[in-house]
Amino acid sequence: MKSDFEKMVKIDWPKIWEKIGTNSLHMVECDDAEGYLHVGVSCDGDFHLNLERGRNQLGMTPSFRARTFAGGGMHEKVRQALALLTLAIIEDTQEGK
Repeated sequence: MKSDFEKMVKIDWPKIWEKIGTNSLHMVECDDAEGYLHVGVSCDGDFHLNLERGRNQLGMTPSFRARTFAGGGMHEKVRQALALLTLAIIEDTQEGK
């Protein structure tokens, strides 16, 4: 039986690799302009996340904030990807129990 994540997401890895490449680093500025999210892709296909600067209202630092569009958000696709990442983490955690 497919999980909720699997029902929502179908990854076409060849197209992904064609777009992002390996040995690459991609960056997006957070909506508060106080920090950056870096995603690195190594030659072996591993993904690396790095947060630079910024602090959120919960006091966690560094922090990246992707606001809703109504809240002044400028990175809706990044926000959607973070929602899917959160769902994947939840499902992987539940499957590991």
